[in-house]
Amino acid sequence: MRPSRTADATASIRVRTRSFEHTFSRYLRNVNSGHPGSITTVHADSAALAFEQLTLLVRESEGGRDLPREDIRALLHLLVDVVVQMKKVDGRFQMTEVWHDPVRKRQPRG
Repeated sequence: MRPSRTADATASIRVRTRSFEHTFSRYLRNVNSGHPGSITTVHADSAALAFEQLTLLVRESEGGRDLPREDIRALLHLLVDVVVQMKKVDGRFQMTEVWHDPVRKRQPRG
């Protein structure tokens, strides 16, 4: 990966700045561009809630507010391969959950 793409692929998805909407939509476009490999973070209490959080982030954007929730979720499940949940336990971050569903990716959409 070129350095400019690497910076996009490792962007943390957080609502902090006015440029958030642009950053998140650019991240989704890069993930769906055909180039392998991407990593990011999102704040959620579980792997399932990570998808809910991402869905809400899309719905809060100008371009995503009219998209049906199920269409957004279907796209996210196609784009996201693995969710690793980390929590602080006894002062240290530990992996507490892993979500991976390769069968779902092979199911026909329509």
